[in-house]
Amino acid sequence: MIQPANVRSVRVHEHEGTYYALCANADGTRLYAGSSDGTVHIYDADAEQPGSLNRWHEKHGNYVSSLAYV
Repeated sequence: MIQPANVRSVRVHEHEGTYYALCANADGTRLYAGSSDGTVHIYDADAEQPGSLNRWHEKHGNYVSSLAYV
């Protein structure tokens, strides 16, 4: 279980909107962030420079409020 008192940020990824959902792939190298702009942003978890690698441009009709990596 994650203990909130022990959690710390190691990287910050700026975004004009709001991220509502976050998940990682099986080996933890990619992060997927569901956003208020209706897209899913893809990040390289090991990158030295923060920034979106890619973005699923097929926008949803609303916010992306949940994600699951299967």
